[in-house]
Amino acid sequence: MTVACAAARYNPAYYLVVGTVARPFHGDAANYAMRLATAIICGLLIAWAAAVVTTWSQSRWPLLALTIATTPVLIYSTAITSPNGINYAAGLLVWASLLG
Repeated sequence: MTVACAAARYNPAYYLVVGTVARPFHGDAANYAMRLATAIICGLLIAWAAAVVTTWSQSRWPLLALTIATTPVLIYSTAITSPNGINYAAGLLVWASLLG
């Protein structure tokens, strides 16, 4: 029997990282540990994107554009246990680097 699952295409390396972080915990605490790990990784990627923008920008406008690019979808995705937020934050970093 085959069961369709949208999460089957997710990278298992993400779950290896957050699962390792959450291993000492059980129940809700494990879920919160995974959410915290996801938020920290996303925060580091967004901060890295901001650092990249400040290295090549001559004014504050590109940094303002980066701030506007952090949409509510990106912010929400960093707070749940799924690799989507990390993918969005990594995409933000790639675009900030390519524009530089």
